[in-house]
Amino acid sequence: MGLRRILFILLILLPFSAMAQLGNFVNPGPLSNPHQSLEGLTKCTQCHSASQGLPNEKCLACHTEIKERIDQRKGYHARNLGNCYSCHAEHKGKEFDITGLTRINFNHTDTGWPLTGAHRDLDCPKCHKQKRKGTNR
Repeated sequence: MGLRRILFILLILLPFSAMAQLGNFVNPGPLSNPHQSLEGLTKCTQCHSASQGLPNEKCLACHTEIKERIDQRKGYHARNLGNCYSCHAEHKGKEFDITGLTRINFNHTDTGWPLTGAHRDLDCPKCHKQKRKGTNR
């Protein structure tokens, strides 16, 4: 193969290689399984905002059932102020538990239903048997 042909092939392949390397630099890691449909460099702005970082509004545009409960001042999320990503971090891998319930010491009192008496020592699945739509939790 001639030198010109090799250079020509390299010139064609170089931009694709550079784009792949840029993608690795810009993307901090894979998304969790529930957010797999948002994976890819062309979809970053569905969650991220250049001027606001990760605004809650972008999360709540998809998680409408949570937004409805917040607007009604009902449920756990209505009681918690702050950024969604404070508890629901992303780019930690496909199998990462984005709900945080396996990683954090959950204070049930924050839900408006404090656990008292015999309920205090129960494991969560004893009461929470119903799984959320679209999840295995």
